[in-house]
Amino acid sequence: MVSDIASPSPPIMLCDRLTYVQFSPRKPSSAGGHAHSAHSTSEHRTLTQELLGRVAYDQDSVFERLRIFDEDATVIDRCHGRYQVEQAQNLEDLVGISRDPDVVSRGVSRGDGNEQTWQDRKHQETEVEAQMYGPLQNIFDFLTDFDGPQHAQRRFIMASNSTHHWEAPESAEEAYTPGFARSRPDFDLVRGETEAHYWDSYLGFAEIMVDPTENEPPRDLQKTVANAVLQCADHARIHLSCRQFWIFTVVLLITGTDFRVMIVDHGGVLLSPLHSIIDDSDLGSAGPRDAKTFVRVVRALTRLLSDDALGKDPSASSITRRELEGYAARSGENLSRELRTRILPDGDGTRFPSYLVSFPESGGRTWCTIGPPIWVSSSLLGRATTVWRVIEVVYSENVQRVFAGRLHVLKSSWRDPRRSREADIYTLISTFEDCPAGIPQLVCGGDVTYDVPPTMKKLTTAAIRGAVEGPESRVLHRIILNIVGEPLWRYTDELQLLCAFRDIVQVHQYLYEKGILHRDISPGNMFLWTGPLAAAAGFLSDLDMARVDESVLGHPVHQEVAEPVLKAIGPTGERIMTQPAVRTHIRFTETKPRGMPITGTLQFMALQLLEAMDNNQPIEHTVVHDLESIGSVLGYSILRRLLTIPRHPGPLSKVFKDIFGAMEVKRIVLQRTRRQPLSWYVEVKDAVTKHFITDHLSPPVAEVMNCLERAIKAAHEADRNNEKLDMYPRLSRDSSTNAVCTHAYFLGVLNEAIEELEQTPSLMKRVGTASQ
Repeated sequence: MVSDIASPSPPIMLCDRLTYVQFSPRKPSSAGGHAHSAHSTSEHRTLTQELLGRVAYDQDSVFERLRIFDEDATVIDRCHGRYQVEQAQNLEDLVGISRDPDVVSRGVSRGDGNEQTWQDRKHQETEVEAQMYGPLQNIFDFLTDFDGPQHAQRRFIMASNSTHHWEAPESAEEAYTPGFARSRPDFDLVRGETEAHYWDSYLGFAEIMVDPTENEPPRDLQKTVANAVLQCADHARIHLSCRQFWIFTVVLLITGTDFRVMIVDHGGVLLSPLHSIIDDSDLGSAGPRDAKTFVRVVRALTRLLSDDALGKDPSASSITRRELEGYAARSGENLSRELRTRILPDGDGTRFPSYLVSFPESGGRTWCTIGPPIWVSSSLLGRATTVWRVIEVVYSENVQRVFAGRLHVLKSSWRDPRRSREADIYTLISTFEDCPAGIPQLVCGGDVTYDVPPTMKKLTTAAIRGAVEGPESRVLHRIILNIVGEPLWRYTDELQLLCAFRDIVQVHQYLYEKGILHRDISPGNMFLWTGPLAAAAGFLSDLDMARVDESVLGHPVHQEVAEPVLKAIGPTGERIMTQPAVRTHIRFTETKPRGMPITGTLQFMALQLLEAMDNNQPIEHTVVHDLESIGSVLGYSILRRLLTIPRHPGPLSKVFKDIFGAMEVKRIVLQRTRRQPLSWYVEVKDAVTKHFITDHLSPPVAEVMNCLERAIKAAHEADRNNEKLDMYPRLSRDSSTNAVCTHAYFLGVLNEAIEELEQTPSLMKRVGTASQ
């Protein structure tokens, strides 16, 4: 169970009747698309395993964090009194719906062998839930607007009455994998009365279920997660991945006439005590019948709380275009025209918001994000990695903010405190004399801190909750790296792509030979290195899941980064910092949090790792697994690039989603047996798509994909043969291929293709201009 023990340190205080069209947002509607049922989505199987033991019920701290008792008691009394009278019909409607025995699935569960009965009941419940939306919208509006709508900061809007956008934020779409979930909450908590609600515009949401038992805790929280919690946690996962610099999500879960408030963060789920939205004890509610608590909760969420109290990251703040224009104007000639265009693109309506991110642990340096994120992880209890382009903001001589230097990369993730900090690993690598160019250098960063006068405190999941720090309390970790890259699928020609992969494989081999195995290969940490300062075609980053072999390194293994500190302000306002130093104290250790047998990003993990995860078996992550992931990223990058070409065939998009769109381990394993990441070009059957592929994929690159796939298959077959020989040692060995999954083989294949394209440029396919 997630602990929420109070500590001396306080939690972060991040701090007339209408007629509605009623239909379920989980069913086909004019509001957008066809959603899969949240009760049966396969992604919940993975989320269930993550949440086991991380869900805590009846936490009074939830109400304390939402400051529901801050509003004047006299106002609450008046609102509560009129609520019981003026909303009596809506409350009566809700009571009638929630007590209908034909639609409440009491006693029916998935484990009793009657799957069809369970599905039929759940489908019926979903239809009836839609009848609750109208009465609840009236209730929300009444409580929000009591004492005047002019003081409402935000309001609950029925999702089915809004133009809801299923996809990731449009301007950041390519930062997400194609497996973006197609489900949405029942009510959106948003500012104003906007017609279109994007995931990144939510400040919270409400989920409605007709069955009161959905709000009851399971008998064993170590073995079971309630369906309602899974559904809300899945929505929160999407919300946190889309709403940048948000560290938790607040959810109002209403089941029949009962409710809980849920707070979902990167450490798990906390639920408030159960309460009722009605007062009459004869109406069948399971919770305490004091509806004043419900009144307080709705008014706190819509009128009282700041964005910080609803989950905004205290270490980052949004910045307007006008402020950006001021910074740019004052920067003068120090800001190139190209960089100025990136910071201030034409058309403010499509501009992705910029944020100022402070690094008080690194001498108070501040960085401004430029454009949308490069990569976003949609995990909830994983590291939730986000990668941005940033530029430093400093003070000029007349103490005004200006931009300084060039673009850098900011990486933000929630790290396991039992593992070494990524900043420390980069500092260790910087001590290697023969370090290749394709490894970024650490500029600054570390664990994120926030101000708790008179001290600074680390931003952890425990600190957010006001709980005692423990071994499973995630720590927000941010670093600034010196190399700025473009996604691999933004290559302009095939030679650029293959040279980037060659450099990345060489870097991976170098690190491996130094005793560092990456273990998290994905498109989010392999990039093209473009521009005049590029010292290599590609680079490899993201080392926080790396395994460091102390016996091989031959370097000090007790290390701590002494962050640079400010020495002076230069003539153009730039910060002059001391050089980072390394001192002993931190040990590089290897842990496997929560017993997980593997590390990595699901869609790009080696098949053997996925199978081990699916079977809940421990396994050693090897260099062969990383090489298989590198091959998968190559297939992903080429296919994704082809999908950026105008008028690409529709079947190609389907292949992309079929291969890389699954979010659950079992589905990914099944997909790998049908379609391989490196052989998608032969999976299509129609002539138009085949012709399109041959027009944009050259024979040398297709041969690279073919050879790497053979090497990966040979590794799979070797694993199978080893398993057979373990059982029956007398079986014959099979060595039918000379393709082996090694760095040398990968580099040989890439070098051969690169040489052919260089010698015969007419073979090379060019696919437009990449963003620079």
